[in-house]
Amino acid sequence: MKHYDLQALEKLDMGNREFTTKMVRMFLSHTPDLLAHIEVAGASQDLESVARIAHKLKSGIDALGISEVRADIKILERVRSENVNESELEEIIIRLVSHVKRTMTELRHDFNIP
Repeated sequence: MKHYDLQALEKLDMGNREFTTKMVRMFLSHTPDLLAHIEVAGASQDLESVARIAHKLKSGIDALGISEVRADIKILERVRSENVNESELEEIIIRLVSHVKRTMTELRHDFNIP
């Protein structure tokens, strides 16, 4: 079972597979830095940065149908008002990063991107 679903993206690409590939490449190039930054922000309890980075991650996650982390992204976007304690924040970020990295590996394989 795939960790992503490209149906929404494929509706937009109107048969132009290059568009989908370009979007996957953009996700793969921008996401590693965002994941690293959200880990640092979470470790230092910088909730404003966590929320901002989660918002940046959300568009790629939604576009690529990475549904297993949508709930986590929503919590992180609203972390300042969600009353999330330090250990919960750490757990959510670890789960998010792990799943997104696994999905990135799968995308690289499926799209033959080194």
